[in-house]
Amino acid sequence: MHSIKLVILIGIALLWIPTICFSQCPPSSVIINTQQDIIDFNANYPTCKNITGNLSIDGATIVDLSLLNSIENISGSLEILNTSCLEVEFENLINVGGRLKINDNNLATTINGFPNLQSVGFELDIVNNANLNNIVGFNSLIDIPSRFFIDNNASLELVSGFNSLNNVVGQFIIRNNAQLDSLKGFQNFTVALNDFWIILNPELVYISEFPSFQTVGDVFQIKFNNKLENIVGFNGLLSTSNNLEIVGSALKVIDGFNNLVSVNGDLEISFNPVLNSINAFGNLNTIGGDFDFIANTLYTDLLWLSSLNFIGRDVNINSNPNLSICDIICLLNITNNIGGIINISNNSTGCNTLQEVNASCANPCDGINVYVNPVIDNINSGEISIISDAIINTSQSILFEAGNLINLDPGFEVTASTNFTAQIWPCY
Repeated sequence: MHSIKLVILIGIALLWIPTICFSQCPPSSVIINTQQDIIDFNANYPTCKNITGNLSIDGATIVDLSLLNSIENISGSLEILNTSCLEVEFENLINVGGRLKINDNNLATTINGFPNLQSVGFELDIVNNANLNNIVGFNSLIDIPSRFFIDNNASLELVSGFNSLNNVVGQFIIRNNAQLDSLKGFQNFTVALNDFWIILNPELVYISEFPSFQTVGDVFQIKFNNKLENIVGFNGLLSTSNNLEIVGSALKVIDGFNNLVSVNGDLEISFNPVLNSINAFGNLNTIGGDFDFIANTLYTDLLWLSSLNFIGRDVNINSNPNLSICDIICLLNITNNIGGIINISNNSTGCNTLQEVNASCANPCDGINVYVNPVIDNINSGEISIISDAIINTSQSILFEAGNLINLDPGFEVTASTNFTAQIWPCY
């Protein structure tokens, strides 16, 4: 009887051995260099879900990744490099603990197979995939704690399907994609804690897909997208910690940025030869660095800066042959709210020299002894005095200037959003 029981137990154990061997995953990182390696992995670990370490897929004979679709978690990095796959997909993958790199897959036309991917532990790089046409299907991805980088994909036309992406802790860069004409599906993107760059995409025509974007931790650049005609939106953007640069395009319209309060670096809008409408920056109060408005051939005025109260460094307004209205620069200059040098040249009459600009706000005196309430004009001038008990509630700059006396009577009040200056200054 004991021998029969022993035989039965041994038989049961033998039945379990294949199941144990073929259901677990390798104990460490996995390197795959051929299609046969994928076939062998699937044969040895047909239900493997969790890779401990990295998964490296690198080899020109690799044409199909579907046999790896049981994998759900990779504790290290996933690198898909130099394959001959037409599609790149990991349909059941949920988490990558390190970086996700999809680089140099020159036959791949579509990346659409990451519908369940929720997190990447480091950067997401999609680089140098020569025939890649579409990037779609990352709709579950929420956060990237390092870089978001789509670069040098020569045939890429569409980037879409990042509808859940909220934060990129590093840089957000879409750069040098020669055929890219459409960006879609970034409706919930909120924060880039480093740079935000959309640059050197010569076929990109329209940018409108970032309605929730609030904060840039460093430089914001939309530059050298040669066919870009419209920038619409970014009305959630509140501040940039460094420069905001819109440079070098076929841009006709900038419409948005209307909740942007501060640019803590430079604001540059330059080399946009057909730009004719800026319905933007309506609440911009502070430029911490330089203000550069250069070679915008058709543009006629700076009225869109009416809420601006301070420029921390230099002003460079040059080579805008139709620009004739620069009154805001005069107002900031005479109230000592420009911290650097003012360079103005090669614009139209009225904004062609600093002397012309200063003359634009050297208004005649409003009277000898002037009472101001309500406050209607930005500049209020009295030959001898100004008296006011007004409540000033505006996001614009208000100037009181008088030859001898400015008297602010009881009841006079200025709200925090207003840049108010009172100075003894002769009017003419």
